[in-house]
Amino acid sequence: MYPGSLFYNSIKNRTFESAIFFGPSGTGKTTLARIIAREMDGGEPPEYDTEAMQVLLRTREEARKLLKREDLPPSRRLACLLLYGYQAQAELDGDASEEVDAARMLEQGKELAEKGDEALLRQFFRELEILTEQWKCRLEGAWEPAAWQEIHIRIARYFVDRYWLQAVCDYDLVGRVKLAVVSCILLRLMGGDPVQTAQLYSKEIENSWENVDAILEGAYCDPIFTDDKLLGLLLFHK
Repeated sequence: MYPGSLFYNSIKNRTFESAIFFGPSGTGKTTLARIIAREMDGGEPPEYDTEAMQVLLRTREEARKLLKREDLPPSRRLACLLLYGYQAQAELDGDASEEVDAARMLEQGKELAEKGDEALLRQFFRELEILTEQWKCRLEGAWEPAAWQEIHIRIARYFVDRYWLQAVCDYDLVGRVKLAVVSCILLRLMGGDPVQTAQLYSKEIENSWENVDAILEGAYCDPIFTDDKLLGLLLFHK
């Protein structure tokens, strides 16, 4: 919707009548509908904190830039994403914006990192709601950890795109960042075809809000989700 386009002009001129938006979750359909409603005569004001949304939009773009850092291996980029989550959370909570310094974050990450417990991570996911026998077999069967790959970065980008802005509802950004990071860690540890494993994971976890909520809550109270353990699982592996 850029200035001068037919769509843009129809909204500005109040001649817009109707449209059907379709696409995957998290691509901005609802946000666009709200913008149109606000611009049109009689439109209702947005039902969310607009200042918080601006912070989330800005910090999400910074998170995307971190994930694009081809000079850093995938595991380092994910470590930066994890630590940047706290900086972005601080901005969401009202602190001033700060420069994103990947080198500083990596140094901090190396100081914090401790050996993570892969067995406990497996146990955590085994205790979530299991929707299919195939997923149960993957969790309980032998794992063949893979090397970190660009596919894991693409998966992280998917989680950032889908969940980052949802923090406007409850102001919990750190939990959603940890959801993205721990998902990538689990998929790497499970091994196998990364695309097929990611698709199966998405069906099992994202199709159950109970599972998503369990991970968001675990981000703050489960020992496997502490920063030192997650950083260890990222930085102590190639």
